[in-house]
Amino acid sequence: MKIAIVGSGAAAVSAAEAALKQNPDAQVALFSEDPHLPYFRPRLAEVLAKEGMDEKILLHPQKWYDENEIHLHLGTSVTSLDPQKKELSLENGNKESYDKLILATGSRSFVPPIPGVEHRGVYTLWTLDQAREIRSSLKPGDQVVVIGGGLLGLEAAWQLHRGGASVSVIESLDRLLANQMDEVGSALFKAKVESLGIQVFTGSNTKAILAEDGNVCGVELSTGEILPATAVLVSTGVRARTELAEAVGIKIDRRIQVNSRMETSLPDIYAAGDNVEMEGKWYGLWTISLQEGAVAGKNAAGGDAQYEMPVPPYMLSTMDTKVMSAGNLKTEEGQTVELKEDKENFTYRKLVYKDDKLQGFLLMGDTSEGLNLRKQL
Repeated sequence: MKIAIVGSGAAAVSAAEAALKQNPDAQVALFSEDPHLPYFRPRLAEVLAKEGMDEKILLHPQKWYDENEIHLHLGTSVTSLDPQKKELSLENGNKESYDKLILATGSRSFVPPIPGVEHRGVYTLWTLDQAREIRSSLKPGDQVVVIGGGLLGLEAAWQLHRGGASVSVIESLDRLLANQMDEVGSALFKAKVESLGIQVFTGSNTKAILAEDGNVCGVELSTGEILPATAVLVSTGVRARTELAEAVGIKIDRRIQVNSRMETSLPDIYAAGDNVEMEGKWYGLWTISLQEGAVAGKNAAGGDAQYEMPVPPYMLSTMDTKVMSAGNLKTEEGQTVELKEDKENFTYRKLVYKDDKLQGFLLMGDTSEGLNLRKQL
């Protein structure tokens, strides 16, 4: 049995491992346009802070793929699929056949149409090559503006700060982590970020990226304020890579639609990871991609696994602190709240109950009881 996997992220590697565990005689080939061995994408920003991190974020060394007989085709773009012939067309003109196919194509950075976004010194961060380029272009003391205050933007800002840059973060919403924290917790988190020497501008939109002689020199906010900048990192979300699936008529909404077996709408084609949603649910989390990939790989190799999409907690470890939240944090009639805030030490604890049952929780600073609280939801 020939199993082809397109992609090289968490879902792809997890699928390859699960397929071989299910069927050790299967021939597993992994095709990735990225020229590097698969790496731990959530740690990609660490490459910005210092050299020597490139090898440390690899999922496995080359030896692991050799020993498991996973055939890597790195730096190889798949340009099209032929579900009838069960064949992949590669950018180099070659064709590759398969019996089962797993699409683990992930996402790409979304760049909004900001005036000036084409200037030199404007970056996105989604690949190892991009991280290397940003690191090599900066020197200590350079002024970097990060557009986007979500998880990826905040982690990049933190690592750039650790690397010696002077960093500012622009968030269009009126507070940081608005979907994960209440107003009090968000304000405390912002205070923590600013205590590190990182500027934060909330409720601010980017009007334009400014340049001199084609090189970035600043960012103009909707308020008229201008932030000087040696470099700009755009971190405004991601978009699923669905183009291969869309071209052959696989059912797609914003992402590839799969059932609990990670099957797409076409036979013998599975999908897993950031590029899929199941029953309208999508979280974009590494752990879920691993689990989806394992189910897809096992089933592609002849197994019968079902995946039940969990409601995972939100966990953040950056800016020299930790955040964990889950459930409903809104306080409504009939609910009781346990609240503890320490502004001096930037710690926060909020537990929301209704009829003596935990409805949601938010922890900042000390998250040690988070897993136990999650079990109570």
